[in-house]
Amino acid sequence: MKLTKNNIFTARFTDVERTTIEVLLKEGKHYIPYILEYNPEHPDCQDLLAIIDLDTLHENTYIHNQESRASFENTVKEIAKKEGIMTSMELEVNKEFFTEFFKWIYADEVDADKMFALKIQCFDLEIVKKQSEKVKSEIRNLQTPREILYKVLGLK
Repeated sequence: MKLTKNNIFTARFTDVERTTIEVLLKEGKHYIPYILEYNPEHPDCQDLLAIIDLDTLHENTYIHNQESRASFENTVKEIAKKEGIMTSMELEVNKEFFTEFFKWIYADEVDADKMFALKIQCFDLEIVKKQSEKVKSEIRNLQTPREILYKVLGLK
C-alpha cells in the first residue's frame, strides 16, 4: 500500500532503538497498523518522511509513551486500591510500591501466586468484565505480568 497524506493517520517509533515505525493507516472507518523499518533509503520510509518528518515521529513517540505510562500507572493504582494494598493517600506518596511492582513485572522468574492474583484483579475490572469470552480466554492464557498488563491496558 502506498503511503500518502490521505491514508496516514499517525506514526511513531515502537522501539527504544528507534528502528521500527508503526504507521496507522486510515482505510474507510478502520485503522490498519503498518510496521516498517526506519531506513531512509527504503521507498516506504521515504514516503512517510515526506509526510511526517523525523521530529514529529519522535514527538508522536514521546506522547504515546507518556499516555501509555499514565494509563498503566492508573491501572496499577486501581488494582492497588481494590486489593487494599494502599489507600488513596498512600498511592499519592508511596513510590516504593511502584518500584517493587516494576521489579516484579520485569523479573525473569514468574511467581505463579502473584500471577494468579493479578489475573483475578484484572477480571474484577469493569473494562475486562465487559469483554468477549475470547478476550477473557486470551488474558487467562497469558504467561507474564507484562503480557497481562499490556493486554488489559489495550482494552477499550
